[in-house]
Amino acid sequence: MSNNDFTIKSNDPNAIALLTERLNNAKSRQIFMHQVNGYYAENGTLEGFENVLEGVTPEWVEKKMADMEKYENDKPYTDWMLRDVDNKIKHNEQRIKNVEYEQNVGFNGWAFNGGQAAANKTDMTLQLFFDEKPDKETREALKKVGFNWKGEDRGWERQLTQNAISACDKLDFLRTQDGKKPSEVQPKPPQRETGGQER
Repeated sequence: MSNNDFTIKSNDPNAIALLTERLNNAKSRQIFMHQVNGYYAENGTLEGFENVLEGVTPEWVEKKMADMEKYENDKPYTDWMLRDVDNKIKHNEQRIKNVEYEQNVGFNGWAFNGGQAAANKTDMTLQLFFDEKPDKETREALKKVGFNWKGEDRGWERQLTQNAISACDKLDFLRTQDGKKPSEVQPKPPQRETGGQER
């Protein structure tokens, strides 16, 4: 399984290192794609490109030329291929920011009427503890937004992320005792490069 074939979870202690590796792979891929396209634009062919870049074989050149002819592409890497790798770079850059926030900046727990929410930063889980067993309607509402019952010691929980806090905002019974949404008592999430709010 390659580095790009599995989901990297935010609560994985190696998440930042794995995401950084994935980001660097995508950046290297982007550079390579532009080198290939540049050579083709200058020469009208990929023949001889194996002499330009270490690791490129004549077999690879032959296959890439055959693929261009097969799919009637006007260049080795099309615009959508370049956009795809660019999106991967942006995605992984944002994931790294989010994981750093979730693991290092952290979340605050809060008290709600009839219970307590705790941010377990060791396991990176959001835990909900009720003073009394929630009724069926409450239990169903918790399940609907991704919480699972983990036994009396761990309560109801789900992975500790900004999405978990947003899910709690949807449930009025999880508001703070002074009526605030859980997101209103949390540190602010990181901003995207464009300046927009992380969604």
